[in-house]
Amino acid sequence: MSLPLSYRIYRFFLPLRNALFPALCSLCKEPLEKQEPLCPKCLGEYRASRLRDCGQCGKQLDTCTCSSDMLRKARVKRHVKLFRYRPGHEKDAESRIVFALKHHNLELLFTFMGKELFDCFSSIMPEENYVVTYVPRTPRQEIENGYDHARFLAMTFSEASGYDFQKTLLRKNRSAKEQKRMETVSLRLKNVKDGFALCKGADLKGKRVILIDDIVTTGASVAECAKVLRREGGAKEVIVASLAVVPHNINPLFTDFKHKNT
Repeated sequence: MSLPLSYRIYRFFLPLRNALFPALCSLCKEPLEKQEPLCPKCLGEYRASRLRDCGQCGKQLDTCTCSSDMLRKARVKRHVKLFRYRPGHEKDAESRIVFALKHHNLELLFTFMGKELFDCFSSIMPEENYVVTYVPRTPRQEIENGYDHARFLAMTFSEASGYDFQKTLLRKNRSAKEQKRMETVSLRLKNVKDGFALCKGADLKGKRVILIDDIVTTGASVAECAKVLRREGGAKEVIVASLAVVPHNINPLFTDFKHKNT
């Protein structure tokens, strides 16, 4: 069978494209022989980051669905994640992946990580009819950054899975500030209280929703979104899926929270 004409044209001009726009690793910017998101070295470091164990169940982190206390209070019983994020360890492959997705619109990396997250999800979760959505940013935050990285991740997850992607389920109220500016868990909880709302016309009655975010730090935002999806949207279940999670035992934000609540 002959190759499609469009593909043959693409292959003909590929050497010229690579010469003019050489493929670079998304993390270390090393030249690559072909268009790939990561070089072998960075890919190996990323794979190694997924071998760490969960602090709750002892299983490999990307094979468990353990949920934090904050998420469980929001009735989120299952949280799928690929790796842990350690604040202050900027040289870690996982930290560089999160940074690259947040600050650079890298299509190959988004596509790769969306598929990685779905592969992890499908390996430990039962087959169901899911709806995919994400933790939104305000229009101002999206304009400032140029794009919404959580939405892009949810879109690539949806493309890899075939699950229905719902862009207009949640909206973030303009009064809510960025969580990274909140220096304690108490401030983050106060900031997101009533910080999200269901979009007009959204109906999730009886549906299972996959709520996507890049990194779950304290869980305040995803917990608030989950409450809205259940209480206002009627979702049967909300499952959180994120690239990274910050374990509470290494999360400096929880020092103040624990002190105030003991």
